[in-house]
Amino acid sequence: VRTLRAIMTSPKCGVHESTMLLALRSTFHVYLVTKSPACKQLAKDALLDTLRSVFFRMEAYDVMARGQARKIADAVSDNNSKSSDEPNTASGGEDVATATDAPPEVEGPAGFPSQYHTDSYVLLGSLCKMCSKELPVDVGSEPDTRAVPRLFNTQVPTDPLALNSKILSLELILSALDSCGDAFFEGQKFIYL
Repeated sequence: VRTLRAIMTSPKCGVHESTMLLALRSTFHVYLVTKSPACKQLAKDALLDTLRSVFFRMEAYDVMARGQARKIADAVSDNNSKSSDEPNTASGGEDVATATDAPPEVEGPAGFPSQYHTDSYVLLGSLCKMCSKELPVDVGSEPDTRAVPRLFNTQVPTDPLALNSKILSLELILSALDSCGDAFFEGQKFIYL
């Protein structure tokens, strides 16, 4: 778990998409099946650190991209204001086109601006799938279904492993929502997910 945490939070190591999910699933599995409270806490902390690291990279990339776009826009506006008095011509006497807009944003994998956005989306999607699974019930038990919704029926026993998985995935989603910034909250795909 410590090794996976070090790899996943390292700024020098590029673990993305399916490999990232495999590392997270392994840590998640350790959290669910271990009997040691110390190991369980270590796995949970590793999951939280990894999640924060993935979303921090996305937010940092977004801040850098916005800063570059702002610098380009400022340079273009300065260039336009300086050249408004004299025409900008090339050696052949033709007007040289000046860029008035920032360059179009290059989209990376899956239509996202960067690999970090894709990683964050894949991670959040995986957590959403895990927390939306229905909890299995014991087949041998006959729950009382008299006008009591299943959600509030305390007679239905559930699988503790599935319940812990659902709770942990919900806690991780809450942590993601608490630690995210503009790239997350302004991204239409994230909002939809």
